[in-house]
Amino acid sequence: MKDQSLKSTRLPVFLLVFCVVFASQSSDAAPSSLKRIVQLNDNASDPLWLSLLQYDVSRASPRSDVLPGDFFLTANGHQDPLAELLAFIDAVYATIPDDPNTHAICRFPARVLYLRRVLDVKDLPKLSCPDYDAWSGYGRITGATLIFASGSLGDPATFYGHILLKFTSNATFSGIAARQMGRGNLLDTSLNYGAVLPENENAVVYVVKGLFGGYSSTYTSVKYYEQRGDYVQSQDRDLWEYELNLAPDQLDLLVASSWELYHQENTYYFLSANCAYRFAELVALATGQSIDFQGKPWSLPLDVFVDLTTMQGSNGQPLIAKIDRVHAPTTRFLDAYEALDAEQQDALELSVRSALDDNEPYAPAPYFGRPGISDKDRAEVVEAALLYIAMIRAQDEGGNAIKDLANLDKAFLVQRVQLPAGDTGIGLSGDTRPPHEGHRTSTAQVTYLNNNRLGEGFELRLRPVLTDFLSLSAGEAPFSELSMGALSFILRDGKVRLQSFDALRITAISTRKSGLPYEYRPSWRFLFGAESESLAKDGDVVAFVEGGYGHAFAPTKNTAIYGMFEGRLDTGRDNVRAGFSVGAIARIDDRVQMMISVFSLTPIQDYDRPTLQSEFALRVGNRKDSDLRVISRYESDDISGRTTELGLTFSWHF
Repeated sequence: MKDQSLKSTRLPVFLLVFCVVFASQSSDAAPSSLKRIVQLNDNASDPLWLSLLQYDVSRASPRSDVLPGDFFLTANGHQDPLAELLAFIDAVYATIPDDPNTHAICRFPARVLYLRRVLDVKDLPKLSCPDYDAWSGYGRITGATLIFASGSLGDPATFYGHILLKFTSNATFSGIAARQMGRGNLLDTSLNYGAVLPENENAVVYVVKGLFGGYSSTYTSVKYYEQRGDYVQSQDRDLWEYELNLAPDQLDLLVASSWELYHQENTYYFLSANCAYRFAELVALATGQSIDFQGKPWSLPLDVFVDLTTMQGSNGQPLIAKIDRVHAPTTRFLDAYEALDAEQQDALELSVRSALDDNEPYAPAPYFGRPGISDKDRAEVVEAALLYIAMIRAQDEGGNAIKDLANLDKAFLVQRVQLPAGDTGIGLSGDTRPPHEGHRTSTAQVTYLNNNRLGEGFELRLRPVLTDFLSLSAGEAPFSELSMGALSFILRDGKVRLQSFDALRITAISTRKSGLPYEYRPSWRFLFGAESESLAKDGDVVAFVEGGYGHAFAPTKNTAIYGMFEGRLDTGRDNVRAGFSVGAIARIDDRVQMMISVFSLTPIQDYDRPTLQSEFALRVGNRKDSDLRVISRYESDDISGRTTELGLTFSWHF
């Protein structure tokens, strides 16, 4: 995207001003003269004008991404920038109606800014715009914050995270309220963008229709506290708030353009024209700096923030002024539990179990009555209990915990009131690295292989999106992997063969950190695609679908050990198999991470022919854009015997 500064113009400014001033001596002549000027100046092809109306200039002729409707003033405005510009000039000089909100000046404030700043028009009618003034905070908006909502592996619509935009007013919380609720005023205006979905839409239908443009999409606007309540309290997702360093004129344009787009519809594409793409457009419009998703044809929310952290504001300072985190209930409780010492953890568990016991009145753990225990230490345990309650409430979609929640509330709210006021900050000192500090979202790998049966070769692998077990993660669920469309080829003996295609691969290893009820979540995996049937033969590819379900625990904070029951259906010789898997994932530090897994799958038709597979992988390096990996694979079955393969991998993340 070219520089779209509102100060640019095509004619010399003095000549443009002279023409407009001369023409303004007659009110009837003003729009006619201005229309002649914009045609002479070719403003209809100005990148800024085209961006304001979301014209896609990659087409043979410009066409707006906004679907035809009241966003345009002419019947053909969605594909005729000049007709739309001329009609807008007529509309701003039109008679002011009884309801000023319907006048073009109130409906299209960003286009008004274009006339004033680019064309230096000074004689526009003066009128108040009650609806726009109320929405934009009556001039009290002082900043903008782009928000990354973390993804959820259990919901396809949230796989890759989400983006929101918040306009910050000059009233903010501070102190305890800021720590509890996050910075900023919860009454601030926020903007969301997403597909317009039928109620209870099936997840598979959503993915298919979303990939191929089967939905319309729109911007919606509510107060920020509603968005916070939905994403944090209801969906149990972390929010990362990236405050933008914008000049006043950039902020004005961002606010005005957001108002114009509010409730307008586009065609939605899950991997391209999505929330990331649309909010990248808005930020680029305001700053004049392009967000190009590192040149990739797909648009992921996290890539927006990767680009933003490399940009500068108009004052020469970084475009991202500050980053704050709003903890999801589960995240904060687990961080709080880890922050407690062993005695406090025992006290928490004893107290919770007492509160949940219907047969006996609530009795706090003996810890609370011991001499030498400070009020702060007691308060930390009680606040951890309150965070535990918030976690249950966020996860209890079916309302099955209503009675237990009532008992817990009664016990710990009363107990907290009896302790000195003040927020202990428990649960706010966990991993504070923002999401953009992890590996880039796409990966290309080259692996040198040595197979005891097939000899030397190279594997070329492309994973378009997101993570594996060895990814340098930040601000996301640990011990997980998510990828779509990963493709690998084997180059051996002068031949190139398809090795695997992971249409979708998801693994969620959920470790239990406490012995408390409701904290436990199962571990699971699901994948489907195509892959070589045996490590002993290149190119023998079968289609498959596979899943697992089991449990995991964490012997240390950075280690997970899991076990799952597994099932697999494929088009190979043993098309239905079942068995188990065990594995471990360990992070020594950011520079070293490893994983090991063992699978045993047996054909349903013949239990005497199990296949045993194992894999070990080690990542070295903590650069965001590259790393080195060592891999070892082993396979044993009754047909091919034992096969081993060693490899050295260079990964490039982009």
